Amino acid sequence: MTFERSAEASKYLAGVKFVRDRDALRFAGSNDVRLSGAGEYFYGPYEFVHRASLSSLRHALMAASHFYGCLSVNERRRTENVTLRLHTTEGTGSGPDWLADQVRMKLTWTAHDPSEFDEDIVIPEPGSIVLTDSDELLVEVEIPIDGRDPFEPFPELQRILSSWSSERGVELVALEGQLSNPYLWSGYFRLPTRGRTIGDVQEFALQAHGISAAFVDNSMSVDLLVTVLESGLAAVLVGIQESEFFECKRQLRLTDERSMFDFARDVAAFANSGARGLLVVGLETKSRREGDFVVALHPVPDATRLARLARRTIDRLIFPPIDDLQVKTAQAGSAGAYLVYCIIPEQAAELKPFMVAGAFMDGKIDGSIISIPRRRNDETLHLSPASIHSFLAAGYALFRRNG
Repeated sequence: MTFERSAEASKYLAGVKFVRDRDALRFAGSNDVRLSGAGEYFYGPYEFVHRASLSSLRHALMAASHFYGCLSVNERRRTENVTLRLHTTEGTGSGPDWLADQVRMKLTWTAHDPSEFDEDIVIPEPGSIVLTDSDELLVEVEIPIDGRDPFEPFPELQRILSSWSSERGVELVALEGQLSNPYLWSGYFRLPTRGRTIGDVQEFALQAHGISAAFVDNSMSVDLLVTVLESGLAAVLVGIQESEFFECKRQLRLTDERSMFDFARDVAAFANSGARGLLVVGLETKSRREGDFVVALHPVPDATRLARLARRTIDRLIFPPIDDLQVKTAQAGSAGAYLVYCIIPEQAAELKPFMVAGAFMDGKIDGSIISIPRRRNDETLHLSPASIHSFLAAGYALFRRNG
């Protein structure tokens, strides 16, 4: 997956230029966006700016910066005795003041209707674009984080964002707490600009903001859970509750018919649901009144072999085949320690129901029987005879209608 370029926006790339006598950026086919009252950034409605190309915006911000002989944002703030401490990613930056010393110009926007725009009242979107001393554009994404010292690093979120953005061809440059607002942090990203628009940046920023907020609030989605695993941060999952889309197993032997059947049943249940599912092997859970919660990591011995065996079991026992199913391994902290996980994408309605070949009877699988499992909350259940009959009746009715 790469940083997406909106096909619609790319067809209508708009230019931007700096208008000196108006202290404004002029967006082709739209209105001017003026310098804010504080003189630190340009601020306007998203409707005015979304079609602007990033390359054109860079040149316009450079012209504005050179015209004003801009001090950096950090230098301006020093006059108010306000400083920031920066937490850069590994191998980037050049000290605690790297980014604050480099930001010169900034463009931000709001989703409010242009007729209601008032820079002192309307709320800006979480994403904005900054120009550095080296004339490079970076995307800033503001992240709400309550109760964390802005002077302390946040390595867990940093690794999550770094892994997530790199999958999209984007680099996380830095993550910092804002001293001026202790409830906000900022992530800064370097992303490709050619053929991209502010609209593309808006989409990326909303996604980065959403995945960060979900991580901070422990409101996990399958995408975020997978990002956590791929980042080698499985320990972060301790304390997370199992759900309709998230299932954990302490171990998976797949050495006998019963364990194979139970595993295939759990995977098929996800495929029969209406959303993506994630099954992770190597996470121990404990039941509480609210549900089952992850309490410990138990790395899987010979994870690569187990992943291959899990895939063969799924292919052998589940019909029809599950589209785009993935079985992978993920590092679980220490070197050589791994988990195994299955990603079950949402399946097309016409493929359902997914059936498990056989039923476990008298210590073995009876291949003449089928079962149709499904998810309910964090449990795997089987369709009742009445539900199976409804599926069959609907199929027969469609067959007769199509003659």
